[in-house]
Amino acid sequence: MENNIKKAIEQIDVPLDKLDAAIMIGVQANVKKRPKRMMKLVLGLVSTLVLVLLSGYISPSVARVLATVPIIGNLYYDIEQQDIGLQVALSDANKIVLNESVTSSDITVTFEEIVFDGERMHVIFSMDEFRDIYPLYIYVDGNLVNQAEGLRELESDTGYRGLWELDFEEELPDAFEVNIQIRYIEGIKGDWQITTPIQKVANNEKTIATNQQGQVDGIDYEVIELKTSNTSTVLKMRFAANFTTMLMGEQRLKATITDQQGMPLKVLDFNTGGESDAPEFKYIIEPLADDVSKMVVQLYYEPLIYERNEINKRLSKTLPQRISFGKMGELVITDIVEKDHLRTLTFKVESSFAFDYDFDPSVHVQNRAGESLVTEYVHAVGPNEYELTYQDTGGDVYVSLLEMPKLEVLERFELDVK
Repeated sequence: MENNIKKAIEQIDVPLDKLDAAIMIGVQANVKKRPKRMMKLVLGLVSTLVLVLLSGYISPSVARVLATVPIIGNLYYDIEQQDIGLQVALSDANKIVLNESVTSSDITVTFEEIVFDGERMHVIFSMDEFRDIYPLYIYVDGNLVNQAEGLRELESDTGYRGLWELDFEEELPDAFEVNIQIRYIEGIKGDWQITTPIQKVANNEKTIATNQQGQVDGIDYEVIELKTSNTSTVLKMRFAANFTTMLMGEQRLKATITDQQGMPLKVLDFNTGGESDAPEFKYIIEPLADDVSKMVVQLYYEPLIYERNEINKRLSKTLPQRISFGKMGELVITDIVEKDHLRTLTFKVESSFAFDYDFDPSVHVQNRAGESLVTEYVHAVGPNEYELTYQDTGGDVYVSLLEMPKLEVLERFELDVK
């Protein structure tokens, strides 16, 4: 039965380049949900994902995004390794430990911990198994607030544990009463809610004055906020342009953010807000290391739709191995370190373009059948230098990535963070 469905779907003529773009936008919209201002980007997301999973069509770039979606993703969220700022926040005395269980419609949700760092609120919860919860309502001092909502799965010996990451449109006070409400779980109506006072963690937050203004592709911009703390770095920019033009046309405006040495900074969250004719970009970045004196922002346009050409090369036993990915340069695999059944692959990117922390287009490692072997996704270890970890199953290993269209930096500026 499954094979028949798969064969039928594979015979459907699907414009793969457009499907790539649709999935990327749709999944990102699904992972980051705004109750009041959510864009209606992709109406058939669920059916699209079914099509993708059954047909085996997952490009490296799409696969990296799908891995953040519960159930589809098969990697657990490691707080210590993936979010240093959250680790700092969860060790603060202002963290709220609840372990309060609420049962409604025969479904129990346990609210375990809540922490607020001034920018993000994290809520750890658990259930007997994963169930879809949407929407999530957050009230601050009795007022409903808009938030972007992300969900990560945590390791658990029994049942399901999740971590909500909430990023708010409006500035919240340092101390307030928060009420978290769930009204539907898997479409079942009920009443799951908790109320607790909460206070911002002591994260040594500082606002850095900046008068940075400029133009990118004829569009005026200004840096309206730059804040550093022990839990995050916040960069907010405003543009004098139409929101749809900047993000939903044939191309979207993006940024690579590095330190003064060219080391990519890890972007924990990216959200858009502001007005339709004055959109704002908000980057929540990992806490800055002590040796970072400047943030370097490079703005460029990335086409939303381009010809999809997936590159697959068998991993050579002789290194270095060079793999061209089109007009943007070459990927050079320099080392593979073995530990038990895991292999950590290191590669450099020979390109004049500065790629981001996750290296988009993401490199993927798979077996001959096209099944993913990745256990830890691509992350930067230096300027245009990356690592990923995969499981060694004894057979041939293939490196996969997408050929990139030409990308050009349109505007580059530096921000002094000392």
